Amino acid sequence: MRKRRHNHPGQGELFSDKPRVLRRARLPHAPTEAAIEQVTDNARQMWLEFGYLTGERIARLSSKLTSADIDLEMMKQHPEIKTHEKRAMGGVIRRLQSGKIIEATPDFLPDPRDHCHSNPIRVWRSLIYAGAA
Repeated sequence: MRKRRHNHPGQGELFSDKPRVLRRARLPHAPTEAAIEQVTDNARQMWLEFGYLTGERIARLSSKLTSADIDLEMMKQHPEIKTHEKRAMGGVIRRLQSGKIIEATPDFLPDPRDHCHSNPIRVWRSLIYAGAA
């Protein structure tokens, strides 16, 4: 008679009285420095620079902003400047943050862009806002 193989953890324990320990899985889209660096490297340089300048201009004119604000303004001003790697907006945001132009807030808003299905996006605080003129 063959010896029975041991089950892998969690396998065959569906009706067991033992409590199952669920580990918090890391989301595949969780931003990491390496992932942001990779998508930034793959984006068009002109788009990245335009995104940075647009973000800086919005930060001068508004006390708070989101990545969607930058993206929508870019499409409004120059729809011909595109990149195949839209996730590179994370690189634009990181550059604005490291340049002391914006800082993270604990707030999130629903994304106004239709293709984003109201996913929550971070609200950033401008560090260079000139105030009401």
